[in-house]
Amino acid sequence: MVAPEHDGSLVWPPPAGDQGRQHAWMLRGRALGVPQGVLGLLVLGFSLLLLPLMVSSQSLWIDEAYSALYARTSGMGEFWNRLSGGIGSESQMPLGMMAAWIGGRLTGTSEWFLRAVNLPWGAVSLGCFYVLGRRFRMPWLPLLLVVQPFFWFYMNEARPYVLQIAAGSLMLLAIVELSGGSPAERTWVPALATGGVLLCGSSLLGFFPFVSFAIAAAFLMIFRKIKPSGISLALFAAMGILLVLLGGYYLWTLLHGVGGAKLWKVGWGNIAMTFYDLGGFAGLGPDRRMLRGSSWSFGGLMGTFGLFSECGIALLALFYALTIGLIVRERILRERLIGLSVAILVGTLVMIFTASKAVAFPFWGRHIAALLPVLVFVVGWTLRPAFGGARFFKRTLLVLLMTALAFSSLRLRFSECHRKDDYRNAAAEALRIVNAPGIVWWAADPAAALYYGLNLRENGFSGGARYGAWHLANPSAQDLLKLPVPDAVILSKPEIYDHGGEILRWVAGNGYRPARSFPAFMVYVR
Repeated sequence: MVAPEHDGSLVWPPPAGDQGRQHAWMLRGRALGVPQGVLGLLVLGFSLLLLPLMVSSQSLWIDEAYSALYARTSGMGEFWNRLSGGIGSESQMPLGMMAAWIGGRLTGTSEWFLRAVNLPWGAVSLGCFYVLGRRFRMPWLPLLLVVQPFFWFYMNEARPYVLQIAAGSLMLLAIVELSGGSPAERTWVPALATGGVLLCGSSLLGFFPFVSFAIAAAFLMIFRKIKPSGISLALFAAMGILLVLLGGYYLWTLLHGVGGAKLWKVGWGNIAMTFYDLGGFAGLGPDRRMLRGSSWSFGGLMGTFGLFSECGIALLALFYALTIGLIVRERILRERLIGLSVAILVGTLVMIFTASKAVAFPFWGRHIAALLPVLVFVVGWTLRPAFGGARFFKRTLLVLLMTALAFSSLRLRFSECHRKDDYRNAAAEALRIVNAPGIVWWAADPAAALYYGLNLRENGFSGGARYGAWHLANPSAQDLLKLPVPDAVILSKPEIYDHGGEILRWVAGNGYRPARSFPAFMVYVR
C-alpha cells in the first residue's frame, strides 16, 4: 500500500466515481493543464517581481523620518547611543532600526533605498507561502498574499512591519509543519526559532503575537508527543536566552519612559481600524490622514466616507462575509490547523487590547502585522479548490476577492489621495522663505525637517538670530508671543501639532491666509 502524502486537504484512498477521477487528477499535480509545481513557481516569480513596484520615492513621513535618523548614524557607537538614549518607539524596535542602519550602510539613505530594506523580508514571506501552497496544493497562495493592501502599504514604509510579516510567515510555517504528518525538524525548528527572534527583536509589541504562536506550537508538541532532538533543544535554549535579553532591554526602556505617542483613546475603534487595515479596506476608503483626523468621534469618522468608498468597502465586506459563511457551513474551525490559526488571531488581539487599555496606548493594525500571514492562510484554506457543488462558487469568490484586494492595493500605491505626508515639498517651501531671508513657524515633525535639510530653532530668537525656522508643537498663546512674527506658518496635522488650536487662532486673528497646500500640510502667509 502506498502511503499518502500529507497535504492536510486530500483523503486516502480516493473516493469513487467522478470525484475519484477529479481527486486522482489533482494528485497527479496538474491544474488547467499546467503541472502544479510549475504553476507554483510561475506564481512565486510573478509575486516576487511585484515587490519592487510596491516601493516608491515619495516623501518620508513622520515615522519613516525617525528610521532615517538611525540609517544615517555613522557607526555602531552612535547607533547604540541613539537607541539607548531615545524616548520614542524606535528605541523599542532594535532589530528594525538595525536593519535600517545596515541598509543605510549598504545602499544609501534615499527614500527608495530606505524602504527597499523591506524587499528581502517580502521575499521571505512569499517563499513561506510558496512552501505552504505546495504542501496544500494551492499554488496561487503567494498571490493571495501579494495582493494584500496591508502588504503593499508596509512594503512602502521604512519601518519594520514587513520584517514582522516575514517572522509571522516563518512561525506559521512551523505551526503547519507541526500540525500533521511527520514534522521535519529541519523545517519547523529553524522556522520557529528564527521567526520568534525576528518577531520579538523587531518590536516590543512583537511579543504579543509571539506568545500566541509559541502557545500553539507547545500545544501541538504536547498533543502529538513530538520530542525535539538535542540539537533542536539547544537551538531553543539559545532562542530563550536571546528573548530573555530582549525582555530585559525592553523592561529597561519602559522604566526610562520610552514609548510611542498616545494621541488617541483606546477603545473599540482600535479593533475596528485593525480589521480595516488587515482586511485590505484601506485603499478603498479615504486616506489615513482623514481617518486619523476624524477619529475623535463616530460622526466625524462616518463623514469621511463617500459613495465610492462605501460601495467598495461594502463589496469587499460581502466577499469576507461569504468566506465566513463557508467557514461556518463547512465547519472549517473543526480542522485542528485552522482552529489553532483562529486562536492565534483572537488570542493576540485580546492580549494587545487588554495591555493597550491598561497603559492607554492606542494600537493599530501595524502593531500586530505578524498576524497577516495567519489571516491570509485561513482565507486561502477556506477558498481552496473543493469537490462537488462548492468548487465553482469557491473559485469565483477567490477570484473576486483577489481582484478587490488588488484594486485596493493599487489605489494605496498610486492614487494621489493616498500619498504620504509631503515633508519634502513643505521643507523646500520653508527653506525658500528662510533663505529670502524670512521667518517660518514650523508646526510639524522636526526629524523629517532635518532629513530634508531644514534646521529648526526651538527657543525665542535663539541668541539674537533674526531669521530662520522655529519649531512649534502644541504651543500656548503665551509661547507664540515670545516668537518673532513669521512670514509664513507651515502647519501639519493640527490634531497632533496644534491640539489646543492656538496656532490656528493666532493665524486667523493676525490676517494670515492659506497660500499653498501639500499632502498633510497647509502654508499660511500674510
